[in-house]
Amino acid sequence: MIFSKIAVARKLGLRGASTALLLLFLQGCIAKKRIVDQIGLTESLCVDGLVANLDASRCVTFYVGEKTDLGLVTVRCVYAKDKSLWTESRFYIARNGYTFRSMEAVRPMCQDGSSIVYVAVKD
Repeated sequence: MIFSKIAVARKLGLRGASTALLLLFLQGCIAKKRIVDQIGLTESLCVDGLVANLDASRCVTFYVGEKTDLGLVTVRCVYAKDKSLWTESRFYIARNGYTFRSMEAVRPMCQDGSSIVYVAVKD
């Protein structure tokens, strides 16, 4: 069932993929299982790595939101027992080739063939 949702998300593009990811995140919270077990693999090594690192940092509650006007998906940990870079930062997922207007607040963290993951820089 998870593979069918991921296949559908691939066909829908970034907006559909963000919605599918949101549903998968919610399923993980409802079933009280690790989020990595619920999502499976995507076509993006960067997104997979982000999810794996958030899961490894024992993030319990996630926020996934979409800025449709910008074509960005925001991911951040809402609640974790321990603090780390992964649990305290805000991440943005964009299609390959996207550039922020101001790069002062964000830095590219990972880029693969389909997406770029940015991390918000904290002062």
